[in-house]
Amino acid sequence: MKRALGKNNSYLMNSPEKEKFDRLIKLLLRMWLIGFDELEMEDRTEAVELFGERIKQGVQDFNRRLTTLEERVHYLEQQKMN
Repeated sequence: MKRALGKNNSYLMNSPEKEKFDRLIKLLLRMWLIGFDELEMEDRTEAVELFGERIKQGVQDFNRRLTTLEERVHYLEQQKMN
């Protein structure tokens, strides 16, 4: 997490994202301490939804970075040909 909150401001979470992330961490810690089966159904559902959102965000970030790298490679290939 240190890297995500580093010098590059583009990785900083906005307030609603941070609140969701904090809530997810609290739910995950509770699951770790008491077990998934012992959580109330609402908490289970919320944890799964929040975890899914984080995974989706991570995939979107990865795809965005991959697209940027592909564009850079294409640009460098074009420069090399000229």
